[in-house]
Amino acid sequence: MEAPAPKKGKGGKGNKGGKGGKGGKGGKGGKGGANKRKRDENGEEKKFQPKSILAENGDGPANKKRALRQQRAATKPNFEAVTAAKVLWNELREKKCPAARRTELCDELHAALSGKVFVLTVVWFIVEY
Repeated sequence: MEAPAPKKGKGGKGNKGGKGGKGGKGGKGGKGGANKRKRDENGEEKKFQPKSILAENGDGPANKKRALRQQRAATKPNFEAVTAAKVLWNELREKKCPAARRTELCDELHAALSGKVFVLTVVWFIVEY
């Protein structure tokens, strides 16, 4: 008695249908030309330039939704203390921060938040929920 021949076509492990590649639209597989390089009018490859978060004049976000979100956040109590603490913490948590700078930042963070921990944590939690 012979073993049955394996099935061809769809199904089975690793077979996504179509001809080879990553499946999808068949053919040779891949993304279907989605990864073409962008070129300028001279035919040279364009470099990626992220959109600016700031407005043209540099004071505040260019995106309307982002500006509204920032306005609403600014009305909350202790907004300045929280944003200052975030800036300090983001620099402090990096591994490449030197030890001397790290102790400086720790002292600044401690001074900025001393006496406000209860207000910043518990009261914020009550206001949010």
